Parts: sequence; C-alpha cells; structure tokens
Amino acid sequence: MKKILTLIFAVICAVGATAKDYESNIAVIANGMAAESSRKPIEVTEKTSLFGKKTYTLKLRDFSLVLGGELMEVGDIEVSGIEATTDADGNTVLYANKIVWVTIKAFGGSSVPVPIVLNGTINKDDVLEVRLDIDLGELKVIVAISSEEFQIPNSDFEAFHTETMGGKSAEEPNHWHSFMSCTGQFSSTVSSVIHTFQETTELRPNTTGTKSVKVVSGKVMGIAVANGTITTGRLKAGSMTPASPENCAFLDLGKADADANGDPFYTVMRAMPDSLAVWVKFKQGTPSAKYPYASVNAVITDGSYYQDPQGGDNFVAQAQNAKIESKGFAWQRISCPFVYKDNGLTPRAILATITTNPEPSQASGDDVLYVDDLELIYNSYLTDIKLDGASLPGFKPNRYDYTVADLDTGKLTFEGSRGKRIFTYHDTEQKVYTIICYAQDLMTSSTYKINYTGSISAISIEEAQPAKPAVVGTYNLAGQRVPQNAKGIVITRYSDGSSVKTVR
Repeated sequence: MKKILTLIFAVICAVGATAKDYESNIAVIANGMAAESSRKPIEVTEKTSLFGKKTYTLKLRDFSLVLGGELMEVGDIEVSGIEATTDADGNTVLYANKIVWVTIKAFGGSSVPVPIVLNGTINKDDVLEVRLDIDLGELKVIVAISSEEFQIPNSDFEAFHTETMGGKSAEEPNHWHSFMSCTGQFSSTVSSVIHTFQETTELRPNTTGTKSVKVVSGKVMGIAVANGTITTGRLKAGSMTPASPENCAFLDLGKADADANGDPFYTVMRAMPDSLAVWVKFKQGTPSAKYPYASVNAVITDGSYYQDPQGGDNFVAQAQNAKIESKGFAWQRISCPFVYKDNGLTPRAILATITTNPEPSQASGDDVLYVDDLELIYNSYLTDIKLDGASLPGFKPNRYDYTVADLDTGKLTFEGSRGKRIFTYHDTEQKVYTIICYAQDLMTSSTYKINYTGSISAISIEEAQPAKPAVVGTYNLAGQRVPQNAKGIVITRYSDGSSVKTVR
C-alpha cells in the first residue's frame, strides 16, 4: 500500500518533465576573488504536476574553480524543487533556498550538505540568467550564469550557404545577407552581379579560422554601380535612384521571412557591448579622391523596423567607422565604440552593415573588401568609484587598490556600470572592501579593493543595481508597469528575480 501511495504521489507531482541544455557563460567568485570564467551547458529540467504546478531542476555538471592557479574540483551540483512564478512580463522567475547534498571531489569524494540560494529567470526569449550562492563552509562561492547570446552568430565568417536569384547563385555567410537574398522591386537587377564569395586564402593575421568573406562592388546592367555590402538584416533594392530610402539594409523582428539557410533577416541582441572590432582588407579598384572609404556601421535597436541609411530614432546605441582606408591593401583591425542614447529603450536587435562605400553607388566597379573575425567587445572596468559623492583618491579605471582613512560609514556609487555585473565582498577582519566588476558577458573582470581604517559599521551601494542582469520591468507602487525613465517612486525588477525601489 505504501508503494502504491508513493507511486501515486510521484505521478501527481511530476506528470511531465522536459530537459534542456542552456549553453552558458559562467563566472565564479570565491571569498571575494574572481575565478576563471568558462562556457558550458547548464541542464534545466521543467516538471509539471497533475495540477499544472511547475518546478525546475538545475544541474551544473563537473563544477570546479581555479583560484590563484590552483584547481578545486567539486563535481555535479544539482538543485531540484526550484519554485517558479511568472512575472508581469511573462518571464519565469526561479527561486530556491535549500540544502543540497554534493559529492565533492576535492574532499576525497565525500558527500556533504551544502546550503544553496538560487535566484534567476528564464525570460520570455528563453534566456537563462541565474545566480547561485553556495556555502562551502569557509569558502563562500557565487556562481553567475547567463545563456544570453553576446556575439553576432557566424561573426568569424566560417559558415556559408548558397542563395539563388534570377538564375544566378552566390555564397553568403550564414546569418549575413547580400544582394542575392535581397528584396525590393529591383532585387533581380542588382543580383545579376555576384557580390559575395567564400574565401579560404585571404585570412587575417593570427586567426584560428579557415575562412573569410570577400565582398565586391559591381556594375549593374553595365551602368550603375552597386556597392558591395553584407548585413545582418536584409538588403532592399527598391529604386533606380541610388540615394532613395527604398535602397537600404533593414531589420524588423516582426518579419517572419527566412533566408535559404532558414535563418531570419535579423539578429537578436539584448546585450550592451562597449565596442565593435573587425578585421578588414580593402582596395578601391578605381581610386576616388571624394569617396575613398569603406564602412562598418552597427546599430542596436528596440527591435521595431529600422533601416540603414535613413534610420529612425528607435535605436539604443551605434558604433560606426565610415572612413576605412585601403592602407596598402593590407589587413587592419578596425575598432569603434558604441555610443549609447539615454532614451529608455530596451536593446532587442542589432543591424550591422559592412560596405565597400558608405555613399550610395559611389564605389567603383571593382572594389574589393575582405572581412574576418568581427567581435563585440565587453569591458569590465568602471569609469569612477565614488564614496559619499567624491571620487576615490587618485581613481583610474586601471588602478585597483585604494586606501581610505577613518571610514565608519559610507555610500558607494559606480559610474560606467551600464550592462556590467557587480559583486561585492566585505572582509571585516582584514578591513578590505572588494568590488568585482564583470563585463556583461561574464568572461572578464576587474577587481577593485578599498582598504580602510575605522569600524565601517555600515556601507551602502547606490548604483550597483544597473550592473545586475537585464531589467525586466519598471513599476509604480500600484504594480502598474511604467516607462523605465518614469519619475517618482518606482520599483525596478531584474531578470535574476531581484527588485529595487528608487525615488527619481
């Protein structure tokens, strides 16, 4: 009878279960020290009871950390029975506070009870964001996990597919598009000239890859010149007038179109990179004194329709270099910062466009541009740390140790923390306050230490919150959603399940 009841209970509690691996970036902090970051899959199992209640199990396989060059192997960490709720924006909020039995390899394979607190979300875009606080006795460990996509897919240009239009075919890089997959009234006209090629001999210095993309301009119908162009969006050839707004690269998350590889004509981007870097090799076939440059332009938008050129105001940030010179037809690394607009818009997509000439139809008929290894860069430094409104003495972003005398209380504020993730650790015995600033992608970090005298009975952090995982909503005291830049008393909710009340 007992076995039957147990079986019935198990069926009621877990009618359906689905497991998924989230390929994630993982950062580890142990007792105020940043360990090496890694990337590995996190297994998440969703269970639904007969009554529709959902719980989750998270499994971190072969967990280990490297501190000061020393490897500490822990083993699998599995947290089951994670409570799940849904917030006003449709995100699944995860929480657990429990003791988990873990077999720790570093302790001779002994199984020990480990207190764990888990806060996280699986957002409506199916991105996993989790913070684990693990108590290993004298070792307090924080594990930050993010399955966000921080790079443009195939930005190393290693994968290609075939696009065909009007009886002609060309190789276009996966997730990137040129004229053979364009739309518009004159799409068949501009696609009569092949503009992209898969290249295996022209590779940037010291690359680990085996391919790049060759982009060329060409004369259409033997008259007008079409600039060689690739974009993460879709090209449109809608007019015979080169400067017409009907000729552009565009994105729109609302479009369901797909290329020949099955990929959409847009790239989702919820992150906030600091800069863009790309390797190029450029030669203008017929030199032009007035229009001698190639160009790269990347715009992070709110996901609604946006086109380049003649874009609107619905963008969050832009990185651009419209003056790429030939440099003797040699490889060069181009880097340009993202400049952010303070308009309250949420990053949703990125439109990156690379062309042999930023001016419509101003390329010569035989310009050549090789492109390789584009990368979005995420910095891990702060631009200022202030204590009670005053910068720490001699503060520099690359200076990491400071001394403050006779500190009893204080309020820390951080500048340059947009998109970054900040963790703090207070060693009252050694009288050191540690601030660990991770890049948003969790792969690099900077550690700032504030040494002090006095009792430091209290210290507060005013602006560490923006460095948490992404904002999922801003609400008034009545629980109604308001714009992110709303005035008054507002509650900001983050994707790790935390919330902060502020007065603006």
